[in-house]
Amino acid sequence: MPGASAYDVAKAADPTVGTVEQWLQSLVGHGTDGKDAYQMALDSGLFAGTPEEWLASLKGATGAAGAAGAQGEQGATGATGAAGAKGLDGAAGKDGANGKDGVNGSAILTGAGVPAGTLGAVGDVYLNTTDFSMYKKTDATTWAALGSIKGATGAAGATGATGATGATGATGAAGAGYTKVTATSPTTITSTGSRTYTFTCTTGVVLGGSIAINSGSLSQSGSARDMTDESGKSWVFTITRGGVTSASFTPTLYCAS
Repeated sequence: MPGASAYDVAKAADPTVGTVEQWLQSLVGHGTDGKDAYQMALDSGLFAGTPEEWLASLKGATGAAGAAGAQGEQGATGATGAAGAKGLDGAAGKDGANGKDGVNGSAILTGAGVPAGTLGAVGDVYLNTTDFSMYKKTDATTWAALGSIKGATGAAGATGATGATGATGATGAAGAGYTKVTATSPTTITSTGSRTYTFTCTTGVVLGGSIAINSGSLSQSGSARDMTDESGKSWVFTITRGGVTSASFTPTLYCAS
């Protein structure tokens, strides 16, 4: 059976304790240690048994279920779960209906000169290959100019490096109006390095010149009229000797008749 409360035990032992509030007030003070509730229950004759049995008897009958509490706040989102196993492939769907026919696309036409009004369809583009100007057809007979796709002329590039001197060509046949004059004796070069050699026509102005290498290693890096000679009869060769031995060449001038 349910156990008696401490107040019930006290009132059974002393009916003069008064109300619960009065009894509680009477407990305040510095009196001697009283008996515990278990001992008082034994002394009152309202309970008989061990302390454990008395404690168990203090539990009342199960009460009626309380009303449901208010819904709590939504909890934080949980961690993403592991990916599930791949499901089986579904059956293939039926073919969809055919789409509507698309609008005809524009054409790109080309030709030399301005396009004729009867050429092409509205929306077509035309390239004039003569000046690279573009046109677009705006109605049945009109082509509107769009401008040229050819850019402006670019700036001149930097001068390239001087190429190596080519081999001396064969002597050409004498033409009318000039005389081919070849030196009667070769010119010998004994020192290394680049040097200039000037030869002069005896009659008429000089038109050109060439050399024939007789011996040794020579290279020609210049062949031009002597601009310091106001008579126009002198020709200057710039020649470099290679190797360790002397070399020689024979000059030929082409003098105007």
